[in-house]
Amino acid sequence: MTEFVSEKIDVEKDKASPRPLSFKWRGQLYTVVEVLEEWVDAGFGATPPASRVWYNRHHRRYYVVRTSSGDIFKLYFDYANRKSPTWCLVSRGGEGS
Repeated sequence: MTEFVSEKIDVEKDKASPRPLSFKWRGQLYTVVEVLEEWVDAGFGATPPASRVWYNRHHRRYYVVRTSSGDIFKLYFDYANRKSPTWCLVSRGGEGS
């Protein structure tokens, strides 16, 4: 069963790529042992067609990861604000949730 979370998290990422190595959620550290899926979302989401300009696009890189405890999480790296990019934990549980 998938649990929707939608919370900002702290992530340690690989120096050579944006792939997550570990993340801290609700005071617990999770170590990523496998990236199951990865994709980029550069779409407009629910933005009305008349407002669709390049700066309204999503700038997110999604990951579905398995942790050392066997849990599966979906998270994304939002790089729309280059000076202050953020990570968000979307959901917990379910293969490719």
